[in-house]
Order: sequence, then C-alpha cells, then structure tokens
Amino acid sequence: MISDHLRIAYVCTQDAQDRQSLSGTPYHVVAALRKRHHTVRLISPLRRSLKYLYAPHKLLWNRTLQVDRQPLMLASFAAQIGRSLKNTDADLVIAPSSIPIAYLECPQPILWWTDAVYESMIDYYPGFDRRNARRAHQQEESAMRRAAQVIYSSDWAARVARTHYPEHTHKISVIAVGANSEPPAIPERAPKPPYKLLFLGVDWQRKGGSIAVEATERMNLSGIPSTLRVVGCDIPRAEAHREYLEPHGFISRRTPQGRAKLGELLVSSDLLLLPTRAECAGIAFCEASAYGLPIVSTDTGGVSTYVVNGASGVLLPPDATPAQYASVMAEILSSPDVYARLSRGARREFETRLNWDAGVQTLLNLACPGSAQTRKPLGSGH
Repeated sequence: MISDHLRIAYVCTQDAQDRQSLSGTPYHVVAALRKRHHTVRLISPLRRSLKYLYAPHKLLWNRTLQVDRQPLMLASFAAQIGRSLKNTDADLVIAPSSIPIAYLECPQPILWWTDAVYESMIDYYPGFDRRNARRAHQQEESAMRRAAQVIYSSDWAARVARTHYPEHTHKISVIAVGANSEPPAIPERAPKPPYKLLFLGVDWQRKGGSIAVEATERMNLSGIPSTLRVVGCDIPRAEAHREYLEPHGFISRRTPQGRAKLGELLVSSDLLLLPTRAECAGIAFCEASAYGLPIVSTDTGGVSTYVVNGASGVLLPPDATPAQYASVMAEILSSPDVYARLSRGARREFETRLNWDAGVQTLLNLACPGSAQTRKPLGSGH
C-alpha cells in the first residue's frame, strides 16, 4: 500500500519538457502531476537512431510508413524504458501514446492517454492508410495487453477502440485534454463590429481554412463587418490578398512572448471559427473555452467531446457550406443573449472538464481507485 505521494515514470518518444511537443500535452500533464506533489521521472525523449534503417523502404515503397510502429523501433523503445525503470522506484508508468510501451515488460501498471486509435485515422488524417493498418493493429494490440488503463481524449476515439479491440473494452476510458493557457481574469465580452473571428490551427487545409475565409467574406458581403484572424499557419497566396484577413502566422508557445501574444488574441477575439475537416480532439477548443469564446466548428471526429452543441458553441455537419457558417455566426453575434449564453457555457466547460488539473485528477482516480488514504495503483504490489 502506498501513500497519496506517487512516483511516476512518464515516458515519451518526444521531449516532454517542450511546450510544442504533441501540442503541449506531455508538458502540461507532467506539470499538473507535479502540481499535485507527485514525483515525476521523465524518460524522454527516446532515441530513434534505428529510424535510418527504414529510410530506403519509406523513400522507395511506402512514404506513409510509420517508422515508430515497426518492431525494431518498438523493441528499442521498450529496452530504453526498461533500463531507466531499473533505476527508479516508480509506482506507475504513464505515456501519451501506445507506441513507446507496446513491447514494454515491467512490474508497474502502465497507462496511456492519447487522442486516437489507428483505425479511426485511416483515410481521415494525412499519413494514415490501409497499407500500414495490419502492423498498427498488432502494435496497438500489444500495448493494450500490457496496459492497466487505456485512456482516449474523445468519445469518438474510445468508440472506435472498443469496436476494434473488444477484448480490452473494460480498460478503455475517456478523459478530455485541457487548455494550455488560462486568462488571469475572465474577459468581459460584448462583441461589436467589426467582429474579430479567430482561426487557430497549424494545418490550413485540415482545419478548413478556405471555408473560414469564404464564411468571413459572406459575413462582410451581408453587411456584417468581420475580420478573420489567422493564427498558427500561413494563408495560401491565392487567398492572402483579401482585406478582411489578419495574418499572425505561427506563434511559438516556447517563449513568454509567444504565450502572451496568444493570450492577447484570445482575449480580444469574439468567436472561434474552426470548420475543421478532421479532428481528434483540438486544444484550440479548450483554449477558446478558457477565455469564454463561443465556438463554431464541425461535428467530426472528437470535436463533440469539446464543443457542446448549443451550450458552448454550434457544430455544423461536415458538408455545411460557408454560407451556413456565416449564418450561424451572424445569429450568435447579433444576439447578446445567445452570445452570453454560449460564452458562459464555454467557460463552464473549461472550469469543469477542459483543464489539465481536472484531467489529471481523473487519470489518477483511474490509476489508483479507492479512498485518498488507501488507494494504490492498479496491479501494484507495493
């Protein structure tokens, strides 16, 4: 039996201390664990020198080959983690993906908290196709056998996982990820034209950038002055000339200046417009909710776990037109009551679910069931 003080090994192929790695998820999970006074030992980043063995295959035959899922890489990751664990007294092993722990053999309970299962990504996200599905399924299955708990960040991902790995359904749970920033005070929101629409994403095409541009143009043509603030990516040259576009490019979270700039844009914007084509979760929705921004997005992938339709924003079907997006935004922005209700709802979602403290507490409750005084990690003999 152990006390409330846990010794946790956090394993990640990328640098868990980098605010940009995996959208900042490892950094903020580790910070939230340490905030609760748990000891976290980072086994990160993992060496990937064997990736060069696969370079010819990737170049000549399969450009979408996911090298990290190959057996030699998985064995290398497991060996690196195993050596590090021998030098710790860890109670738990936590990872942001099934990949590093797929071949890991250790006495500690293993948990991973991720945003998707491979089967959900086939022909949905770039780089995921059926040629790699068999190998990916074997890798995921191997990881699930070793895991005490498998946590996905959306109901959509968990539903697909339960369908393809039914024997592990009892291990699968859903915990939403959190916002990577929070305003020092909740801004007073009373939007007035010209309205400031925020497009926040690093992939112009996947996030529906062209739809956002056309929707903003329709707003202006209908007599509703609006500016589209594009943050995280560059606007394609063919569209960049439009006078209602406000380009900000990529803003790094690695610097205080970058984080402050992102905060300023969230505070001063009126609405998050993200007509995404494919989405596992979306930190942008958590960020918008933290700042009380109503959200207009697409009901696809894991979005509905983050945007409560009619309560914190409006979700449109994947085939919705720019005119439909413009119509929804006009309705929200023209009605103070509707805007205020959605703004309050967005902030409420952040305060109750879409923050890292809440997510990590739920993670620990799964890992250590029982009362605060007597709980111990699942499968632990400590």
